[in-house]
Amino acid sequence: MCVFRDLRSSNNLFHWILQDNSIERNNGGGFDVSLPYVWQYNENFTHSLYIENNTWRNNKQFGFVIDGHFAQLNLTHNLFEDNQCKSGLISIKGMEKRMRIAYNRIRRNSGIYMVEFRADSQSEILGEVDARFFENEVKENNFRIGITRGFHQV
Repeated sequence: MCVFRDLRSSNNLFHWILQDNSIERNNGGGFDVSLPYVWQYNENFTHSLYIENNTWRNNKQFGFVIDGHFAQLNLTHNLFEDNQCKSGLISIKGMEKRMRIAYNRIRRNSGIYMVEFRADSQSEILGEVDARFFENEVKENNFRIGITRGFHQV
Protein backbone atom coordinates (compact mmCIF):
# COMPACT_ATOMS: atom_id res chain seq x y z
CA MET A 1 0.00 0.00 0.00
CA CYS A 2 1.41 3.36 -1.03
CA VAL A 3 0.35 6.38 1.03
CA PHE A 4 1.27 9.92 0.08
CA ARG A 5 0.08 13.40 0.83
CA ASP A 6 -0.12 16.41 -1.38
CA LEU A 7 2.11 19.42 -0.79
CA ARG A 8 -0.48 21.25 1.31
CA SER A 9 -0.94 18.33 3.74
CA SER A 10 2.58 16.91 4.05
CA ASN A 11 3.65 18.85 7.20
CA ASN A 12 7.30 17.88 6.54
CA LEU A 13 10.19 20.28 7.17
CA PHE A 14 12.67 20.76 4.35
CA HIS A 15 16.27 21.72 5.11
CA TRP A 16 18.23 22.29 1.89
CA ILE A 17 21.95 23.01 1.74
CA LEU A 18 23.50 23.71 -1.66
CA GLN A 19 27.11 24.76 -1.34
CA ASP A 20 30.09 24.91 -3.71
CA ASN A 21 28.25 23.47 -6.75
CA SER A 22 28.55 24.27 -10.44
CA ILE A 23 25.38 24.03 -12.54
CA GLU A 24 26.31 24.81 -16.14
CA ARG A 25 25.20 24.27 -19.77
CA ASN A 26 21.85 22.60 -19.04
CA ASN A 27 18.71 22.90 -21.17
CA GLY A 28 15.24 23.32 -19.72
CA GLY A 29 14.80 23.67 -15.98
CA GLY A 30 16.74 25.08 -13.10
CA PHE A 31 16.06 25.02 -9.38
CA ASP A 32 12.35 25.06 -8.47
CA VAL A 33 11.28 24.27 -4.88
CA SER A 34 7.75 24.51 -3.52
CA LEU A 35 7.81 24.23 0.28
CA PRO A 36 4.88 22.40 1.90
CA TYR A 37 2.55 23.85 4.50
CA VAL A 38 3.71 23.34 8.11
CA TRP A 39 0.90 23.08 10.65
CA GLN A 40 2.66 24.29 13.84
CA TYR A 41 5.68 26.24 12.65
CA ASN A 42 7.58 28.87 14.62
CA GLU A 43 10.91 30.69 14.30
CA ASN A 44 12.85 27.54 15.22
CA PHE A 45 10.60 24.96 13.55
CA THR A 46 10.40 25.87 9.89
CA HIS A 47 11.89 25.20 6.45
CA SER A 48 15.41 26.41 5.71
CA LEU A 49 17.42 26.89 2.54
CA TYR A 50 21.13 27.66 2.65
CA ILE A 51 22.47 28.30 -0.83
CA GLU A 52 26.06 29.56 -0.89
CA ASN A 53 28.96 29.79 -3.32
CA ASN A 54 27.30 28.09 -6.30
CA THR A 55 27.80 28.86 -9.99
CA TRP A 56 24.73 28.87 -12.26
CA ARG A 57 26.07 29.54 -15.77
CA ASN A 58 25.06 29.14 -19.44
CA ASN A 59 21.77 27.37 -18.76
CA LYS A 60 18.82 27.63 -21.18
CA GLN A 61 15.13 27.91 -20.27
CA PHE A 62 16.44 28.46 -16.73
CA GLY A 63 14.78 29.67 -13.54
CA PHE A 64 15.61 29.73 -9.83
CA VAL A 65 12.34 29.59 -7.83
CA ILE A 66 11.62 29.30 -4.11
CA ASP A 67 7.84 29.00 -3.59
CA GLY A 68 5.46 27.81 -0.91
CA HIS A 69 5.34 28.13 2.86
CA PHE A 70 7.36 30.31 5.23
CA ALA A 71 11.10 29.57 5.31
CA GLN A 72 14.46 30.94 6.29
CA LEU A 73 16.45 31.62 3.12
CA ASN A 74 20.15 32.44 2.92
CA LEU A 75 21.25 33.03 -0.70
CA THR A 76 24.82 34.34 -0.60
CA HIS A 77 28.01 34.48 -2.69
CA ASN A 78 26.46 32.86 -5.79
CA LEU A 79 27.20 33.59 -9.44
CA PHE A 80 24.29 33.69 -11.93
CA GLU A 81 25.87 34.33 -15.32
CA ASP A 82 24.94 34.00 -19.02
CA ASN A 83 21.64 32.17 -18.38
CA GLN A 84 18.69 32.36 -20.78
CA CYS A 85 15.59 32.35 -18.63
CA LYS A 86 12.27 30.70 -19.31
CA SER A 87 10.66 33.79 -17.77
CA GLY A 88 12.80 35.37 -15.04
CA LEU A 89 16.01 34.48 -13.25
CA ILE A 90 15.32 34.45 -9.48
CA SER A 91 11.80 34.33 -8.02
CA ILE A 92 10.94 34.18 -4.32
CA LYS A 93 7.19 33.71 -3.95
CA GLY A 94 4.41 32.16 -1.92
CA MET A 95 4.27 32.98 1.80
CA GLU A 96 6.73 35.61 2.97
CA LYS A 97 10.23 34.34 3.73
CA ARG A 98 12.90 35.46 6.20
CA MET A 99 15.60 36.30 3.66
CA ARG A 100 19.23 37.19 3.50
CA ILE A 101 20.19 37.64 -0.14
CA ALA A 102 23.68 39.13 -0.34
CA TYR A 103 26.96 39.23 -2.23
CA ASN A 104 25.59 37.52 -5.34
CA ARG A 105 26.74 38.37 -8.87
CA ILE A 106 23.95 38.45 -11.46
CA ARG A 107 25.48 39.21 -14.85
CA ARG A 108 24.71 38.87 -18.56
CA ASN A 109 21.45 36.92 -18.10
CA SER A 110 18.41 37.22 -20.38
CA GLY A 111 14.88 37.23 -19.03
CA ILE A 112 11.76 39.22 -18.18
CA TYR A 113 13.17 40.01 -14.73
CA MET A 114 16.33 39.22 -12.78
CA VAL A 115 14.94 39.19 -9.21
CA GLU A 116 11.27 38.96 -8.25
CA PHE A 117 9.68 39.01 -4.79
CA ARG A 118 6.02 37.96 -4.94
CA ALA A 119 4.60 37.21 -1.50
CA ASP A 120 0.91 36.32 -1.60
CA SER A 121 0.47 35.57 2.13
CA GLN A 122 2.14 36.33 5.41
CA SER A 123 2.83 34.60 8.69
CA GLU A 124 0.09 35.01 11.26
CA ILE A 125 2.36 34.05 14.17
CA LEU A 126 5.57 35.99 13.48
CA GLY A 127 5.62 39.74 14.09
CA GLU A 128 8.55 41.03 12.03
CA VAL A 129 10.06 39.06 9.19
CA ASP A 130 13.39 40.46 7.98
CA ALA A 131 13.94 40.44 4.24
CA ARG A 132 17.38 41.75 3.33
CA PHE A 133 18.75 42.19 -0.17
CA PHE A 134 22.15 43.88 -0.10
CA GLU A 135 25.58 44.09 -1.75
CA ASN A 136 24.41 42.17 -4.84
CA GLU A 137 25.83 43.00 -8.25
CA VAL A 138 23.11 43.04 -10.91
CA LYS A 139 24.48 44.28 -14.24
CA GLU A 140 24.70 43.72 -18.01
CA ASN A 141 21.45 41.72 -18.08
CA ASN A 142 18.93 41.81 -20.96
CA PHE A 143 15.15 41.96 -20.99
CA ARG A 144 13.96 39.16 -23.26
CA ILE A 145 10.78 37.17 -23.63
CA GLY A 146 11.26 33.45 -24.14
CA ILE A 147 9.35 31.55 -26.79
CA THR A 148 9.47 27.88 -27.70
CA ARG A 149 12.14 28.24 -30.38
CA GLY A 150 14.56 30.67 -28.79
CA PHE A 151 14.40 34.19 -27.53
CA HIS A 152 13.31 37.44 -29.07
CA GLN A 153 14.53 40.71 -27.68
CA VAL A 154 11.83 43.27 -26.94
